[in-house]
Amino acid sequence: PIQPILFKSEQLAIDKETRLRQNGFYVKAIRPPTVPTGTSRIRVVLNSLHTYSQLEKLVGLLAKK
Repeated sequence: PIQPILFKSEQLAIDKETRLRQNGFYVKAIRPPTVPTGTSRIRVVLNSLHTYSQLEKLVGLLAKK
């Protein structure tokens, strides 16, 4: 169950990937030419082993600019 989170620029996706990895989340930034220009994204895979606190932390980090 991949949850894509789209960004308007490659750099924003890369920056978010870096911040999430620094906080213990393994995510991957996907950029052109794999996806169309302007639709760079990170892919988050959730599963039943993630805790509520992990999900809260993930959402908090995604919300930060």
